[in-house]
Amino acid sequence: MPVREALAQIGHALLAGDAFVPSVAQREFRIGAGDLVEFSIAPQLIEEVAREAPGILIKLVPVPEGELGRQMLEAEEIDVVLDGQTVKGSGVHNEVAAQISLVTFIWKREKLSCKRFPLDLYLKRRTSSSAWRSAAGPSQNFTVMPIIAALTGYICNLPSGMGPTFAKLFDLSVHEPPLAFSPTPLDVSWHRRSEADQALAWLLRKIRQVVNDLKRPTDRPTRQRMPPTAAPWHASPPTG
Repeated sequence: MPVREALAQIGHALLAGDAFVPSVAQREFRIGAGDLVEFSIAPQLIEEVAREAPGILIKLVPVPEGELGRQMLEAEEIDVVLDGQTVKGSGVHNEVAAQISLVTFIWKREKLSCKRFPLDLYLKRRTSSSAWRSAAGPSQNFTVMPIIAALTGYICNLPSGMGPTFAKLFDLSVHEPPLAFSPTPLDVSWHRRSEADQALAWLLRKIRQVVNDLKRPTDRPTRQRMPPTAAPWHASPPTG
C-alpha cells in the first residue's frame, strides 16, 4: 500500500474515533454525476440526506474523464463518482449500483394500450424518414428527448427511471421497448483510502438505498444485443 494512502487511512481512522452522527454532522460531499443521475437519482438522494442529516450538503460536479477521475478521488477533491462510466485506476473501488434499462415514449393520444411497444410500429416510424437524425443528432442531453416527443410526436427511448416523471409532465405514454435492449450499468466509485471514513460509508449506504428504491421492474439484465437499426436514447418521427 502506498505511504500516502496508508497515512490517509490512518487519518480517517483517527477522525472516526468520534462516531459519525448524521443528525449533527456538518460536511460537504462532492459527487461526480451526469445528467441521468442529476435528474433521476440526485433529487431523492438530497431529500433523504436532508431528512436524516440537515447539516450535510451534497454538491454535484461534472464527471471527471479518464485518469482525472482516479486522481480527484485519491486527492479527495471529489468523494464519489456515480455514472455509467467506470473510474479505472489503482486504489479505486467500483460497485454496480444498478442496471439502467430503457423505456419508449410516444404521444398519449396515440392510445397505445399494450405494455410493450409494437415492433412493427417502431420500425415503421424509425425507417419512415431520415428527419429524426436532424432532431436527435444535435442533442447531447437525452433529457431533451421527451420535449421533442411531446412537440412532434416522435418516438423516443430514455432510461426507465425517468419514465413516470416525463410521462406525467409531457402527457406521454410510456412502454417497454419493442426489443429487450441491453441495460447499462450504473457504477458508484470511491477511493479505498477513504474507506475508514464513517461519513462516506454512510453516504454510500444512502446512495444504495435510493438507487434500490428507484429500481423498476424493467431494470433486469439481459443478454440480447441491440440491433444496429435501433439506437438507444434517440427520437424517431411520426409518419404523415
